[in-house]
Amino acid sequence: MLGPYQLQAAIAATHADAATAEETDWPQVHALYLILERIAPNPMVTLNRAIALAETGGPPGGAGPAVHVGR
Repeated sequence: MLGPYQLQAAIAATHADAATAEETDWPQVHALYLILERIAPNPMVTLNRAIALAETGGPPGGAGPAVHVGR
């Protein structure tokens, strides 16, 4: 079973594999945060997912989820 700590480790590993922010596999990071948000929801996970989404499609892509943080 996949838990929040495994997902957080996978997110950290994805970041660590990239030499620069531009080389980060942002779609992978977004997908991992999407799963993490479903099994361990909290405002920080939602914010981080929105940031990852913005990195994949530009700022307009990530703006929607960030609006709902804290509601």
